[in-house]
Formats: sequence, structure tokens, C-alpha cells
Amino acid sequence: MADLVFPQARTSRFFHSIGAMNLASRFVVACIENADSEVRDAFFKEIEREHSTVLCTLEELDKLLDRDGAISPLSAARASFRNVDIKTQTKYRRLLVLVESGLRFAALFHDLGHLPFSHDGEYALQDFVKKKGTDDLPAELVRMTSGAVSPHEEIGHRLAGLAIATLVPKNDAPTRAAFEMGKKILDTQPPDYEAQLAPRATALAWLHSLVDGEIDVDRADYLLRDGQALGLDFASYDIDRLVNNLVLASDHELGYITAVKESGLPALESFCLSRSRSTEVFVHHHKVAQTNVALRYASVYVYDNTEEGKELLNFLEEFSKATSSDGQSEIEALLHRFSEFDDGWWIQALRALRKNPPKDVLLKPCLEFILDRSRTLSSIWKRRGDLTMESLPMINESVGAFSTTPKSINLASVRETLRKAKILILPFKFRPFVKRPDSISGLPSSGKSLMMIKTNTRGLQPACQVSSRISSLQQAWESEIHLYACTTQGTNLKSAMNTVLAEIRPIKS
Repeated sequence: MADLVFPQARTSRFFHSIGAMNLASRFVVACIENADSEVRDAFFKEIEREHSTVLCTLEELDKLLDRDGAISPLSAARASFRNVDIKTQTKYRRLLVLVESGLRFAALFHDLGHLPFSHDGEYALQDFVKKKGTDDLPAELVRMTSGAVSPHEEIGHRLAGLAIATLVPKNDAPTRAAFEMGKKILDTQPPDYEAQLAPRATALAWLHSLVDGEIDVDRADYLLRDGQALGLDFASYDIDRLVNNLVLASDHELGYITAVKESGLPALESFCLSRSRSTEVFVHHHKVAQTNVALRYASVYVYDNTEEGKELLNFLEEFSKATSSDGQSEIEALLHRFSEFDDGWWIQALRALRKNPPKDVLLKPCLEFILDRSRTLSSIWKRRGDLTMESLPMINESVGAFSTTPKSINLASVRETLRKAKILILPFKFRPFVKRPDSISGLPSSGKSLMMIKTNTRGLQPACQVSSRISSLQQAWESEIHLYACTTQGTNLKSAMNTVLAEIRPIKS
């Protein structure tokens, strides 16, 4: 819904997924080519164990490089490996073909499971499940919306498995092997780096991090794509310099990790600054926040009050039972049905809701805001200057408490109290970089980032210690507003602000 604020914001996850797939090739080949010999050899040895000769022999992988005599688009076809003989070169290139092809599928499919309106639609589904209660909903739907893995990831990974069963002929062993490798990459969750005694990242976990990690193809593509669509000049960064300096490294605590050679530090700094500034100016724009919270609030009612909402719930229950062993026609019908649940379809559901809405003081303003672009909502504060020196840190500390206390109790009760006062709130989650745990306490260390710089003499160093620009982003984020609030047009904003501050102040204590 950001196009309500930025009219040119007309990107799509289809274009983004193709861009991420393209970058996947560049990322993985650069990382392998730049890796030290012992790290590279250990990585390929692990990949060789993952490779299943039942699906495809190493020799058959050559077919992915030569399709009917055409020059292969895979970067692995042109990769070079230092300090290895011809026989090992051939084996490594075949394994890299498998890895690159699988990673390309993983990147192409990484957003496959998004519901209408992506994250906001997903949050609305989770809010609905909490509001409805677990006793009145199918157990699988409750599990899908309350697990450690986001619903769109779980749906997307299952869709990828179904796609393998229908899109690839069974006699095309190399392509099926690449599909299976892609599904393994998607299904292998990286370690929880902020948890105590987190396991070391395996080869597959590292490949997953290239799609969803600190320096990944997802962020690398959408930052440039969104910046171009929105006209945000500061969102640009030197993608070529960043890619050329990527390197696969091995850390004794973290396992396999993507590092950046010190010569690529300026590009990494621009990448991190681009992400932070884009989040501040675009994602956390007060009017964009209104579109998020209005769509999310109205969508909760769609599930209980429209045929469209019930149709999607029924589909998700049916989908949770589907397996790749089902008949091809049944799987194809299921995939086709899922493709119909797009943004336009959900807009029609919102319009159906407006014809017969339940009684709710905020529902009508939210629907008019989304469907008619009506000025029915107002931000209670827009920028830091709208808040006092005392209220801003208090708000941010309260948002921090939301993430360390039971959300189902504190945040839900705060939202309900403010809803009765015709106020909607939206806490923001953002981390300029992930902090790696201290090896002794197991707690995140303020002096270490998961992003690493590979230096010539000192080995791997945390990026936030090497770069003052990157480390300063954490302090910059801490001074930003971590929660936005809006109310209906015509409400006294000063009174509404006092209501919000009075409601969240007890959380701090």
C-alpha cells in the first residue's frame, strides 16, 4: 500500500524474485572464488556429501551447463579454482553447478508463499488467529501462524516442494537434483546467532543465509529496486564492488559465514547505510505506517465477515495437508488456486466487508483510507521533533518491553485499550546489524557484529569494529521513533498523544 504515499512505488515480488535469482549466481560464485583453499575444499566436501547420486550423478550435472548446444548462463561455467588439478577442477565445477542452480531456485522461490499484501496480510492473519482463539480454528492453521518460521516461509517452502512434483519431468535428473538442492537450502534454517551455544553454520545453512541473512540477495536487490521506484537517490550503493569482494569464510564459533574483503568495505558501508536510510524514510514513513496499520486492522475482519476470508482460511487448511505424492492434477489445481489470492482479490474482499461491516469505530475510517484514499486517519506524531526529549526514549523503551514480555498479554492489551480510544499503534522492528553472542556469556555483545571483514593481517574482524560508519548506525536507530500511532481525523492529537503515553508508560516500569 506504499503507493498511497509514493505513487511510483509499483514494484512487485515477481520482478524482485527474478533479480534475487540473478544475484544468487553472482554472490555464490564470488564467495567461492575468493575463499581460501582450505575453506573452499571443506565446503565442497560437505556439498559432495549432500549430493545424492540416486537423483543424478556428478557427470550428469554437465547437462545443466550445456542445454542443446547453447552457452550456459550459469556463472559456474566460467568459475576458476586456484591450486587444484584438472580432475578436481572438473569435480568442483560440477558441484558448483548444483549449488548455483539450487540457490537460484531458492532465491526465485524465497517469496513464493506471501499472502495478499505480503507482510501486512501475514500479520493480519496472525492477529486474527490470536483474536479468534485456538479452540475455534484448525490446529494446523494455528501452528502455521504461531511457529518460529514465518507463515510465508512455511507456505513458500511447501509450494516449492509441490512445484518440483509438477514442473520437472521425472526423467530430467539434473534439473530435479537442482530443485531438490534448492528445497534443501530453503528448508535449512540458519543458526540463531543470538542464542546461547548456537550451532555452527553448515554449508547448507550458509547457502540459506545468501538468500536470507545479513548480506543477502534479497536485501541487495530490493534496496536498489525500491530506491529506483521511489526516487530515493541515497538508496544506491556499488553492487559490483560489493559482490566482487564477497568471500566465503569459516569462523570457529559461527561456522561458514559471508565476509567482505577489506577492499570492499566502502561498498558494504553504503549497503548498510542504504538499508538504514530506506527503512527510516520509506518503511517507517508515518503515512506508510498508516497504510500498514489500516490494512492490517481491516483485514482481520475480512476473515470472519466475508466469504473471501473464509475461502482463504479453508484453502490454507487444505493446503497444509497436501503432499508431493498427490496426483499431478490435484497439485496443479492447488497451485492455481493459490495464485488467485492476490492483492486485487483482497481489495475486493475489503469492498465486500464495507457493504456489511461489523460495528467498530475504527473499521470504517480504515476501509475508507485504504479503498478511497480518504483523509480519515491522522498521525499522532510524525517525526522526532513532535515528541518531547523525555517521551521519545520512554516510547522506545516500552517498545523494547514488547519484545521481552509475553506479546499475547502486554501488546494485545495495550492495543485493545487504545483501540477503544480510537487509536492504532504500530511498533517497528529493525536492527542495523545482528550482534553475535559473546562466547562466554552467550548474550549478544555490543562490540561484535555478525557481518565480518576479512583483513590481510588480523583475519576476520567484526564490521562494526572495523567501520565507525557501520557501528554508528546502531546509535542512529536508537534515536529514531520505534512506534507510530494514528487516530481518526478530527481527534485532538495532543489529547491522543497523552493517552498513548499514559498507556505505555507502565510497561517501562
